[in-house]
Amino acid sequence: MKFICFGIIFVIIALVSADAVKRPSDEECGQQLNKITQYNKIMYQLDFEKFPDTLQGIDYVCETGRKEYDQIHQYRKCLSGLGRQTAVLIGRGMKKLYRKFCTSKEKKEKLLEELRCYTSDTKERWTKCIIDIDRHLEFAVRNSTEKYLLANMCCSHATSVRCIENSMKILEKCPKKPVKKRFLMEALNTVVEESLDFVCGSFQHERECLEKNPQGVRNIEEISRSGTKELDSGKLLFGPLIAGVSRLSSDDTKDSDD
Repeated sequence: MKFICFGIIFVIIALVSADAVKRPSDEECGQQLNKITQYNKIMYQLDFEKFPDTLQGIDYVCETGRKEYDQIHQYRKCLSGLGRQTAVLIGRGMKKLYRKFCTSKEKKEKLLEELRCYTSDTKERWTKCIIDIDRHLEFAVRNSTEKYLLANMCCSHATSVRCIENSMKILEKCPKKPVKKRFLMEALNTVVEESLDFVCGSFQHERECLEKNPQGVRNIEEISRSGTKELDSGKLLFGPLIAGVSRLSSDDTKDSDD
């Protein structure tokens, strides 16, 4: 009788566990992705005319980062394979970003001081760079053949680093700080670089892309010049990345025009 009871309990636990990791419906997954996109726009300051200039504004950004991490954690259930692994890496990056900039008043005050040090035209240039990166990734995912998908995705980020570096102009009175150590760059790398580093290999830097994927780089530059909105999927950065890495791990990737 004891063995029967234990058997029943084991079956119940197994069923509960299976249900806990059950993939949400397509509608639920779509809603979760939309929330992540909304949080991303706040994290990258795309919905604002200027960077936060009060502690209240910093609190809002930090709280958004925490919510985005929780949402990504939930969204992982919608994914499998490389897409799921990518979401895990992005989630870990979000947690590190939060811990570095948001876990104390002192850290938040330092972040506020950093954002106040940008020149008045930095925000506009930064916004254009982020939108360009998003379109580059969207173009790569939509138009690349299986052979060039990885290279085009990786070079979308590698060739954008110069744009980001050139956009961040610091006031003369402020201390100089390496671009990679600034919040804006770390926030970008949390989503893009963290997720691509483990697959990009020889396409991590612009010079490598120019040597090994020149046509991909030319396409990226043309997209930046044209400013086309047709490549705006509305799923800022996270969506195209997940779609791309999911294609990379798919056995039925279809060829299309380069």
